Amino acid sequence: MKTQTESISMNQIDLIFNKDLILSRLRTFGSPKRLVMSHDFFLNAAVLILIVPHKKKPYDLILIKRTNRKSDKHSGEMSFPGGESQKIRSEIR
Repeated sequence: MKTQTESISMNQIDLIFNKDLILSRLRTFGSPKRLVMSHDFFLNAAVLILIVPHKKKPYDLILIKRTNRKSDKHSGEMSFPGGESQKIRSEIR
């Protein structure tokens, strides 16, 4: 049975910041509801998305504009912080 929050469609959502709605949509790394795609040519990667409430308006996302550098193939692009993932050493946790 779906909770009230799970059954809300996008056109029904009041776009004022709703912490409970955001938390209900997040998935843990091991969640069976998490979308997982694989292919021999795929690299495991991740992005960090920061959602910020600002003056009671719809969610703001923090983006980064990369500096202009000849050696950077993504130079000058807007991006999310993130990149290729690495194995976590268990002693760090």
